[in-house]
Amino acid sequence: MSHDRWTVACFVALTTLPALGETIVRALSGGPPDSVASSLDGFALRAATRIYQPWRSDRPVSHPIFRGEILVQSGTDGWRYYNATGNFDVFRGVRPFSTEAAERWKHVLQERHVWLASLGINYLPLVVPNKEAIHPEHLPKEVREQRGRSQLDQWFELVPTGSVRPLDLRISLTSEAARRHVYWPDDTHWNHHGAYVAYAATINWLGRFRPSLTPLSLEEFVERQVLLTGDLARAGGETVQGIPRIVLERRGGWRSRTDPFRLPTGYSEPRYGDTWQEPRMHSCATGKGTLLLLGDSFTQQERHFFISAMAEHFLRTVVINNSTETAPSFESIELLVRDVRPDIVIESRVERSLETPFLARLESETEKRTDATNAGKPEPP
Repeated sequence: MSHDRWTVACFVALTTLPALGETIVRALSGGPPDSVASSLDGFALRAATRIYQPWRSDRPVSHPIFRGEILVQSGTDGWRYYNATGNFDVFRGVRPFSTEAAERWKHVLQERHVWLASLGINYLPLVVPNKEAIHPEHLPKEVREQRGRSQLDQWFELVPTGSVRPLDLRISLTSEAARRHVYWPDDTHWNHHGAYVAYAATINWLGRFRPSLTPLSLEEFVERQVLLTGDLARAGGETVQGIPRIVLERRGGWRSRTDPFRLPTGYSEPRYGDTWQEPRMHSCATGKGTLLLLGDSFTQQERHFFISAMAEHFLRTVVINNSTETAPSFESIELLVRDVRPDIVIESRVERSLETPFLARLESETEKRTDATNAGKPEPP
């Protein structure tokens, strides 16, 4: 039977004959699949693992038509962890940076620092720690007990001599995690209390160069209960409408307003599905100066609190996508800096994406030449 016919057969069995479907999945995998199991080669097989998500198995599915890497791993007390990018190997210290990635990071951090400092702009490369780095207590025992030197440990060692040492959010988040959860149990992201801690630490770091910046106290915010379902739960195909969660809102409402932001002419950025969010500008009449934030979902999406709190401090806050799929080229960042004229640039990325460094000037020029060659056009000078 061909692979395609086998895929269709599995889909039919798993969607219309649950009892038979259970037998087939158990036979293929050598046991019950995980709540999400692994990325599967076809839609039908992805659907199959989501239909049978109540089974738990903290190991990869072994059959060759599965890719063998668990997307969502069950922890203790209902916690879930994202493992599609080898997070657990990074946590255990068995997946260090390649020599190439390490050299690229050293180059780009030095380049950014020298360039922006020459313009009088404060630069903060900000890495959001993986959930397991802050809340290891709910990891499977065999992972928790093997903690090693992570890529983020390496990353801080790569910071060029003479540049300002970046902010290590692990310090403040770990301290707060001893008192309460700072990440959602069923989501990859920090919760609002974790985002508040990160926001306050970031403003305090920037305050060394901009003394007028001081974080809003926690008393400035009120807690409100809402129903939310985490992205890891949704990835598992769970149909729960949401469980009660506490979010933070500023007393009297946020002072800043949000408007669309028109990108400068010549700016190019790939737009891939859900990772894309339109550029925008927050304006706050009581703020001072301009912040340019190149962020991923942790730092640039308003539902995760961080950017809403940051925008309260600046007259203008321009927010641009900077996930690995939508990272702007060096030339595009140059255009933004000329157009926005920021006082501060924050470029953030979550720890699990550190194997993909920010784009440097040389890499962007190489990409241009490659694109031009492929198109049969003359290379740019």
